[in-house]
Amino acid sequence: MSPEMSPETEGLTNFDWKEWPEAERLVHSFLAEFLLKNEFAKNFSERLLEETSTNFIDWVDHIVIGGSLVSVRNLQMAGYCHDDVPLKDSMFVLYHPNARLPRIAVNWDEKETKVLAVAIKCDELSFFSKIFKNRFGSLARLGFIEGSMWGPYCRVAVLDNSPTFLIAQRRGYGGIAPVRLDPKREDMIRDAIRLWHLQRFRYPAADYNTSGLLLHTCEKRRMREVLNYAEGLVKLVGSGMAAEIVMADERYYWQKRNAAAHFQKERQDKLGLGWGNHDHHTFRSSRKHFRTLVKIFETLGFQCRERFHAGCEAGWGAQILDHPESDAVIFADVDLSPEEVLNDFAHEPLKSRKELGTIGLWCALHGESIMQAGMHHLEIQCNFDRFRQDFVAANYKLMNPFSDLPMLRQAFTEGERWPVPDTTLHRLLKAKKITEEQFVSFKRDRAVGSHLEHLWRGGGYKGFNQKGISQILLALNPGTQKGS
Repeated sequence: MSPEMSPETEGLTNFDWKEWPEAERLVHSFLAEFLLKNEFAKNFSERLLEETSTNFIDWVDHIVIGGSLVSVRNLQMAGYCHDDVPLKDSMFVLYHPNARLPRIAVNWDEKETKVLAVAIKCDELSFFSKIFKNRFGSLARLGFIEGSMWGPYCRVAVLDNSPTFLIAQRRGYGGIAPVRLDPKREDMIRDAIRLWHLQRFRYPAADYNTSGLLLHTCEKRRMREVLNYAEGLVKLVGSGMAAEIVMADERYYWQKRNAAAHFQKERQDKLGLGWGNHDHHTFRSSRKHFRTLVKIFETLGFQCRERFHAGCEAGWGAQILDHPESDAVIFADVDLSPEEVLNDFAHEPLKSRKELGTIGLWCALHGESIMQAGMHHLEIQCNFDRFRQDFVAANYKLMNPFSDLPMLRQAFTEGERWPVPDTTLHRLLKAKKITEEQFVSFKRDRAVGSHLEHLWRGGGYKGFNQKGISQILLALNPGTQKGS
């Protein structure tokens, strides 16, 4: 932090993301070399575009290259830095702290400047292996899985191809050396997964149809219970693994309630990959519970990154969080005035308001994201134009892009509408939180609950379009959306 920078403004000014075209060019040159030499990987990349509307780079976990001083120097000049992660003595890893680009592992045993291996990401390696056998068994063979499938990092190689094509499963671990766990530790991780999954279903929406102080007390107690679950999860398996367990289960819960998400997940599962191309997860919170929501994520090891306000007309702000061990990124949304963004609103209490903004109304209708409502949206990386073309062909409606920049393109699928219990609508009407017109509209047409967001990044750009967010939040306001 510079001497003139205050803690209040640090979160607004020290995340001035920019493009890194030379770093991206080097990554693309490595991948082009790899796909030129590895016929199976080239075929797989073509299937990715054809069957999932995604690019090969959207899935790349890391690249392994020979230890040429020239290539290492070029990467460092392009912004790559040394990453202190577990690996073999003859290797080290470079990562780009200011760009959304894959890690580069350098093998000093291989002096020639060439690509030795490329690893892509999947959710579950056991599932990938099953799909691979059914779909690609006649084209190539898989080796033995290295590492524990319930552990932090495991991988498998596609045999008889060079350079090596790897498929990796990662759970809150930055290294590239497979990890073998003892059976007791694996049992502990399985118990942790069940622990979080079961807490999700402890809070049915019907429990929130009470009124006044009872409703607030009930929510406050249950938010604290979720925090306790998060604390127990971290004690059991560590923050990196805990963060991955929570985000995976939150994706599962969200996709069950969103038809567009279900469609895209099925497409990606046909290649055995799951949501390995996720960009960020978006949770919504009422003002009264926002500080607890952030504390839950910080307990899981997430760290606050930039914060911003979407504009006076949107009345909304967000705290972005990422994780030093996991590749998960979180958007935490809350109703916010422009002046409040100058405060550390993630950790200071927000005063109650009579009126509900875009985020507050969504939570009043559906509940808190971290409890019964689930995420508002997941954003995935894809081939932007192909994604939109394929979804329209499949009769899914898309909203207009709210970012269409040289380094960032973003848009939502049309919102999934969820029913709102009559008791909730009557309570909100009685409290004058919604109008008679809104009451009729929500009862007749239901209220928009969730979306699937699709994104393309260029130049390794790591940030988001704040001006575009202001425009899209107006369109996504549940109080203004009309029935179809």
